Amino acid sequence: MTVAKKYDVALLGAGFGASLLAAILSKQGLKVCMIDRESHPRFSIGESSTPAADMILPRLCETYGLDELMPFCRFGSWRSSHPEIGCGCKRGFSYFWHGAGGEYQATENHQNEMLVAASSSRSVADTQWFRADVDHFVCDYAVRCGTDYFSQTNVVSISHQADFDWEVALSAQEKLSSIQTDFLVDATGPAAILLNHLQIEDETCRLKTNTSAVYSHFKEVPKAAEWLQNYRTNQTDFPYPVDDSAIHQVFNDGWLWQLRFENGVCSIGYVSNHDSDAPSKTDVSWDDLLKEKPVLKEILGSASVSHIPGKIYKTKRLQRLREQAAGRDWAALPFTAGFIYPLHSTGIAHTLLGVERLAAMFTRFNIISIEDELSSYSERTLNELRHIDHMVSLCYDNLHRFPRFRAACMIYFAAATTFEKTYLQGADGFLCAGDLAFQTILNEASMVMSASSNLSRSTERGPDPAVDAMRGLIEPYNHVGLFHPQKPNMYFHTAATKE
Repeated sequence: MTVAKKYDVALLGAGFGASLLAAILSKQGLKVCMIDRESHPRFSIGESSTPAADMILPRLCETYGLDELMPFCRFGSWRSSHPEIGCGCKRGFSYFWHGAGGEYQATENHQNEMLVAASSSRSVADTQWFRADVDHFVCDYAVRCGTDYFSQTNVVSISHQADFDWEVALSAQEKLSSIQTDFLVDATGPAAILLNHLQIEDETCRLKTNTSAVYSHFKEVPKAAEWLQNYRTNQTDFPYPVDDSAIHQVFNDGWLWQLRFENGVCSIGYVSNHDSDAPSKTDVSWDDLLKEKPVLKEILGSASVSHIPGKIYKTKRLQRLREQAAGRDWAALPFTAGFIYPLHSTGIAHTLLGVERLAAMFTRFNIISIEDELSSYSERTLNELRHIDHMVSLCYDNLHRFPRFRAACMIYFAAATTFEKTYLQGADGFLCAGDLAFQTILNEASMVMSASSNLSRSTERGPDPAVDAMRGLIEPYNHVGLFHPQKPNMYFHTAATKE
């Protein structure tokens, strides 16, 4: 075995979060490495950004001089500066209701749709990240900033002799080596290499949301606008072209996501709910879904799986949560500490927020003097994951009735728009997770929805007192006219200011 090389910080993993943190720390003069069991480019999901993500990223770029990454903060600047790096335009969130049997029907008042704008134009739009390209680019950028990158390298063992004294044994191409480091960051996602080594307890059982997914990248997927046109849906009063959005095809037992990239690829996956009253198969396959929901064949048309990845993936339970996200001389990025769900596209923004918090600790303090900061980081990260779980589970509890599902989504949009409004002033927690008044509202919303659960699940017509109650509950956080669009279910003016 070769002599161990010494680093200030070593990161296990090399996704965009790890690479971004590595680039920042390297530019600050720290000696940094990333250890990656694979290599770039590679298939990955977690692709849909939000206004929150596109506020955090530019602040990171401005704070740490990451000039090469600034164009990725907006769709327009991304496409003009780096058209070779795959992305899609995300003007907002779009929802289409299919009920129990896939019976989507267009109505004059958009009863079975909801579109929520997240940007005012394509030039300042959020983006769908084609992760194979994005992760590869940010990893290369970290290397250009001075980070050592060990690709196709397995972690053989981790030893911890004393505080700020780690040794990681590595294996690459049948050759053994090791590195020493003062600080370890686990950015390995569900593999959780360091968390498993430290035997950090798994607390997934405490989460409310329980879902699984089948997904892949597809090519030659018809435009959603064409599918809607076949149903004679009036799209003239949509706040944006529907294909420039994160599309949610909502059923009473799950939903299908559609994210379109400019390179002709479309990310598509179906998420099944395992806690709904309608029984949901835990071993559901893509072929099963196409048989059970013929409308999916309409949506896909003659599409086929893209050659990368070349297959359809199937997950077990998506949700994960660990008891701890940091210690005296280690930390885990949010996606490693836990994961909840893609419904509200929270993943990219939460990862960027984790990077921002860790980067600030390392640059404000000496590595060996940030123990209290790390304890706070751990507590906040886990609290935010539980908070996201609460908001998502509220939506799932109301999948059976679309007006209620829309009302449950308003809780998220109230939290998101409040975070966007207060982030630069030091928002207390991601999506109002640290706001006790908002937590009270969220708890009351859950009770209101639960208390009225005996309403008929067979009809979408008629007033629902739970929806009226939700409207009143979020009023203190309703900065953008939620529940009060000028056109039914069409939200034109919820976009964060980016001009």
